[in-house]
Amino acid sequence: MDHIPVWVFVIFFVLLSMGIKWCGTQTISVSRLILLPAILIFFSVKSMFSLLAGGPSLFVTLSFGGVIGAIVGFLIASPKAIRADKQKQLIEIPGDVSVLVVLISMFCIEFFLHYAVEAHMELATTSAFASIMSVVIGCALGVSVGRSLTYFSKYTVADSIALEETK
Repeated sequence: MDHIPVWVFVIFFVLLSMGIKWCGTQTISVSRLILLPAILIFFSVKSMFSLLAGGPSLFVTLSFGGVIGAIVGFLIASPKAIRADKQKQLIEIPGDVSVLVVLISMFCIEFFLHYAVEAHMELATTSAFASIMSVVIGCALGVSVGRSLTYFSKYTVADSIALEETK
């Protein structure tokens, strides 16, 4: 573990802290609802395409995983009630562990992907590895996107009440 940079541990604990915070009810701006999925997509796709060989086929497998994950995200979020303040553009989302699971999963996936490539593991050079990793990454991203889109669609039809943003 002494060859792992300190900043990797810092990122892990920041993500862990964020995930634990999301286990409780959060009142956030609607724009923040799309922020987490957008950040996850950007960094995951960037590292995936810089580390894995596979070209356009990675988009197909990433999309396949994304659809599966989005369905799971929808199933997680759909039974939950939200509250909305449309004047302040706030949404109150009930807490659950899905954000914690997605954040820690994405960290572990990215950590393993980088480790496999940096350690020159033979496995990391195979197209099967690239396909499996892109499906798994797609699933994790899809859960975040599906969950956020479901909450956003609930926000658009919800009655408006006064809310205060959680800090």
